[in-house]
Amino acid sequence: GDESTVLPPRLCRGLREALHCAVPDKNAPLSPAHNLVASEALIALFVQLVGHYRDHIITSSTTGQREFQRDSFVKSITSNTSQSFLDWFSETTMFTAFIESRLDRSLEPWGLFEQRCVEHLAQQHAPLSRSYRANINKTVKSFGDRFKEWTNS
Repeated sequence: GDESTVLPPRLCRGLREALHCAVPDKNAPLSPAHNLVASEALIALFVQLVGHYRDHIITSSTTGQREFQRDSFVKSITSNTSQSFLDWFSETTMFTAFIESRLDRSLEPWGLFEQRCVEHLAQQHAPLSRSYRANINKTVKSFGDRFKEWTNS
């Protein structure tokens, strides 16, 4: 598909790998576990791309209305390819509807996406030691290996 021309390369690779785990064989029937992996992959992709949106919603001092600061949202990402994607994506109808729903429902209970966004931001802002990152990478790698073994059996 054209996902490699739209998505930043690093995120595209991660999404492909996760979806490959979710659908290892195109002819095999899908199980609930495969559906869960595919859903988690898409949630993780959107959390990485737009999970920081809350940091760019402010309350106007003149009108008292909540507003989304699109330019600061796009520029807050350090990756140029991610910035280019967000510059384009943040002008789509889908993203505009997403932000408008967030501006209107500030006090409603959070769903899974919002919970993951908070977790992602907490991880980004927490100072991580090199050994902690290495242990996380080992854990993720071993989880991936176990999942592949489980789906192949």
